[in-house]
Amino acid sequence: LTPDLVIAEEHFVELRFAPEMRRRYKPGLPFVGKVEAVSSERAVRVRVKVLDNQTAIYSQDIEMTLGEGAFVVPAILSDSDVITLQAELVSVAGKDTDNHYVLAKEPILK
Repeated sequence: LTPDLVIAEEHFVELRFAPEMRRRYKPGLPFVGKVEAVSSERAVRVRVKVLDNQTAIYSQDIEMTLGEGAFVVPAILSDSDVITLQAELVSVAGKDTDNHYVLAKEPILK
């Protein structure tokens, strides 16, 4: 097990993108989304990334409040048919993880 996986399991953290979140994007327009967390901890910080192929084109850290955190990508500057949203665990209970473990990944279609 990697140290981050141990931290995620030790504190019981599961992430997912909210089911009601849109799964489509329009190039150049903002994209609004939400991450849901199931955790035994109150203080969980997550980094949401937008990937075009394997390249990160946007990144935002969000504090999870009451098990969820909203994010807004100002404008998706991509014309790909599919981009990927990724949620990484950044810190648990105020303690940063050494490597950010990806706990949720979701394709978003144009």
